[in-house]
Amino acid sequence: MNLRTKVPLLAISILLSTTLVFGVILLFMLRVNMESEAKLRAKTFLDALAVSATEDLATGRIDSLDRMVTTLTDYDLEQLDVRFVQVLSPERRVIAHSKQFYYGRVADDEFSIEAVNADEPILRDAYQNKERILMVSRPLVTQIDDLPGIRWGTLTTALGLDRLQRMMAHSLIGIITGVVLASILSAALLISLLNTQLIKPLDNLTEAAASYGHGNLGTRARIYGKDEISMLATTFNQMADTVENHTRNLEFQILERTHELQSANKLLADLNERLNELAITDGLTGLFNFRQFQDTIRKELVRAKRLRIPFSLLAMDVDFFKQFNDTYGHPSGDIALKKLASVMKERLRESDILCRIGGEEFAAILPGTWHEAAIGLAQELRMSLEKSELINEAGQKIPGITISIGVATFPDHADNVSDLINAADSALYLAKQRGRSQVASAANISKTQG
Repeated sequence: MNLRTKVPLLAISILLSTTLVFGVILLFMLRVNMESEAKLRAKTFLDALAVSATEDLATGRIDSLDRMVTTLTDYDLEQLDVRFVQVLSPERRVIAHSKQFYYGRVADDEFSIEAVNADEPILRDAYQNKERILMVSRPLVTQIDDLPGIRWGTLTTALGLDRLQRMMAHSLIGIITGVVLASILSAALLISLLNTQLIKPLDNLTEAAASYGHGNLGTRARIYGKDEISMLATTFNQMADTVENHTRNLEFQILERTHELQSANKLLADLNERLNELAITDGLTGLFNFRQFQDTIRKELVRAKRLRIPFSLLAMDVDFFKQFNDTYGHPSGDIALKKLASVMKERLRESDILCRIGGEEFAAILPGTWHEAAIGLAQELRMSLEKSELINEAGQKIPGITISIGVATFPDHADNVSDLINAADSALYLAKQRGRSQVASAANISKTQG
C-alpha cells in the first residue's frame, strides 16, 4: 500500500472512529431518555387509572371497574403502546381485564405473583410472543389518616417497546449516514490537499530515486520550495552528485578486479570439483569408495521400495590376493586391481554402481535386477576376469587373478540395507568355502547351514 492510500485511510479511520464513538454515546443517551419516558408514561397511565379503580374496588362496584377497563379498548391502546390492562385481587384473580376472555382467571405468571406481594410499584423488562415489553404494577390502596392503608388489589399493565426500538434503529441509521457522509467529504478534501502538497512532490522524488537506482546517474529531482520535501530533494541531489563522482572512479577499479576474480573463481571451481571427486572415489581404481557405496545403497533401497522393484548386490573379493602381492609385489597387485576394475566396468551396465569398499573387496549395486539375472552377470564377470591377461611394469606377463562373488537381492533375501549386505557377505563366504573363483547365492546359505 502506497502513501497516497495510507495517509487518507489513516485520517479517515481516525475521523470515522471519533464520529462513531460520539454517535454511540448519543445513541446510548437517546435510549436512556426513551426508556425513562416509557417508564414515566406507564406509571402516569396507571396512576390515572388507579384513582377510579381504587374507588370502585373500595365500594364493591366491580361492574363499574370492569366497564372502565373494557372501555379502554375503545381508545386504541395500541397507539399508546399499551398491550393490556388488568386488575388483580389479593388472591391474583383477574377482576377486570382489557381483554374479556381473561376475566376470572388466576394470574400465575412470575410478574403477577411478585406484583400482588409487593407494597410498591414494580417495573420489569420482559418478553411476550418474542416482543420486548415493559411490565408495570401499582398497588390499589386506600389511605386513611393515622391508620394503615387498605390493599384492595393490584393494577398491572404491559407497555410495548417496539416503537422505542424502531426509533433507536432510525437513529442508528441516521448516525451511520451522517458518519459516512462526513467521512466522504473529509476524505475528498484531505485527498485533494495531500495530492497537491505531499503526494505529487513525493512521486517526483520517488521517480527520480528509481531512475537513479536503475543506473541513470545524471537524474536529479525537480522540486522547488522551502518545505521539508524540497529540502529532502536538495539533499538527494547533493548525494547523487557525490555518488556519481565516486561511481566513475570505482568503475575502472572494478573492471581490473573482475578479471582477477574470474580467474580465481575458475580455479576454485576446478579445485572444488576435484575435491568432491576425491571424496567419493577410490584413488587407485577410480571406482566409488566405501562412503559413496553406503549412501548409494541406502538411496537405492528407498527407490526400490517406492517403485516396488528389485535390486541386487554383488559382494566380490580377490582370491589369494595377499599371496599374489607377496609373490609379485605390490605394484603388480595394484595393476591387478586396476585390471579387475576395468573388466567390471566393461561387463556391467551404465546404470550399475561399482565400488571398491576395501583393499581387495568390491561391491556392485544392480538396480532393477532380479536374482537370476544378477547370478548370470556375476558368472560373466568371474569368467571374463579368468581370461584376462596381466602385464607388470616391466612388460612381463604374470598369472591372472580370480574372484569369488556373493549375490543377494532385495526383497528376496532382505528388506533393509544391513541385512542385504550381510546376506551378500555370507554368500561370498560360502563361495570361498567351496573353493573360490565361484559365484554363490544368498538363497543357498540356509540350505548349506541346514
